[in-house]
Amino acid sequence: MYGKPYIKESGEAFMLEVTQDTSTSLTIRWEHEDDPGGWLLKALTDGHLQDGLRALADPMEFANVAADDHHAKEQLHSTAWLLRQLAKRRDALIVALRDRREADPDQSAGASWTDLVRLIDPDEDKPLTKRSKVQAMYESGRRKVEAACEADRCRARRPGTDKV
Repeated sequence: MYGKPYIKESGEAFMLEVTQDTSTSLTIRWEHEDDPGGWLLKALTDGHLQDGLRALADPMEFANVAADDHHAKEQLHSTAWLLRQLAKRRDALIVALRDRREADPDQSAGASWTDLVRLIDPDEDKPLTKRSKVQAMYESGRRKVEAACEADRCRARRPGTDKV
């Protein structure tokens, strides 16, 4: 089995279980409450997950894809959709980790800018050169949080403050 449960800030367990059944098959399981927005289900029912996995498996050596034009277009559409959704989550994780660091007087919670660069790009040997890029991701995520709060969809506040 791949994946492990983790505890949300609310104290609830979240479990997305991926089990490798054979060398070429796997099972993915989750509970409805683990995907309240329905994004996993949408990725599956709209074919984005399958097309994204097909694109990932395609060797694509020197831009020679195995898929024909029709399937390559489907894979491109689904891969772009997945990337947009994951970029939103990446930005939200950056905001959460950075805000936790800022709110912690001991600076042991969350993540520093250097930590964030290393998490996003582990091969970067000079993380300070990418700091401004991560800060831009943070600002993008912060704007999305603030927009959601203005639209009265905000569920989170910055740790240790009443600010969004």
